[in-house]
Amino acid sequence: MTEAEALEKLKSQKIEFKKINPTDKIYWVVSPIVFGAYEFSFNKKKIYNLFRDYHKLSKKEREIFNKENPELSALVIKN
Repeated sequence: MTEAEALEKLKSQKIEFKKINPTDKIYWVVSPIVFGAYEFSFNKKKIYNLFRDYHKLSKKEREIFNKENPELSALVIKN
């Protein structure tokens, strides 16, 4: 398999949404293409990138994120 064929195979694979805890409201994106991107969703439709989009979250979304991910929110708020 060539590198181009391998890349096309990866692109054809679908992303998955996983919760850390069953009661969480945030779904973390598991992608076969992107590693370490810290992508998440509240509804499995709109995907946010932690570092690019955190400050674009609504007040309610930010509260949910901070409650479920205090270590990550502290990292983003600090930067």
